Amino acid sequence: MVNLFNYVYNYSSMCRIDHRIKYCAKLIGKAKWILDIGSGNSPYRKIFDYENYISADIEHYPEVDVICDATSLPFDNGKFDAIICTEVLEHLEAPEKALCEISRVLKPGGYLITSIPFMFGKHTRYDYVRWSDLGIKKLLNNHSLNIIWIENRGKIFSMMAELVRQLPAELLGPFSRDSNNFFKYGILFLYYLLIIPITILLRNMDNYVKNDNITIGYILIGQKEEILDVQKTD
Repeated sequence: MVNLFNYVYNYSSMCRIDHRIKYCAKLIGKAKWILDIGSGNSPYRKIFDYENYISADIEHYPEVDVICDATSLPFDNGKFDAIICTEVLEHLEAPEKALCEISRVLKPGGYLITSIPFMFGKHTRYDYVRWSDLGIKKLLNNHSLNIIWIENRGKIFSMMAELVRQLPAELLGPFSRDSNNFFKYGILFLYYLLIIPITILLRNMDNYVKNDNITIGYILIGQKEEILDVQKTD
């Protein structure tokens, strides 16, 4: 019951990024070393083409290879060809410090794949900050990372769909998907099942929206600046 509920709950979401991560994986191609920061259960491990994949998280999960803080990465300078860091930066008290570390362990010309929320409700008690597209561009530029591809995660109608999805939590308070309250699960399951066609309709209505000022968030690829080898001439 719990697994089925989780599937329907996630399917109804307009802010899922899995399919865009697949697109990012195709864009960067094969990598020798990939680091996944805040990896959790490493859902992207099977998506990328790589020789070595290291999953890192501050908490212990079965799939985590290294337990560490994003602001203090235990890796050599320039080790990784690509770094994945999705839905992590907003949960850090010092995101600037984390990006400094990411830039340090990333090879020149290497890629950072990240996603951030923008117009999205506070989630977990460690949720500190939001950035616009201009804000995240400036933040990355401060650490020698240039955005080479960025995409909105939906427009105004996707934002409305997400509000519909979050309505039960706002009305009833937070709920745990690991509890054994099958009656509550049943009611919520029916709710999320019923709103699937509504959220799909709203998402498709985004195609008719010209402005993209209202969005759930962004997913992007940043590339570390190459180090120019300037020869001194007499």
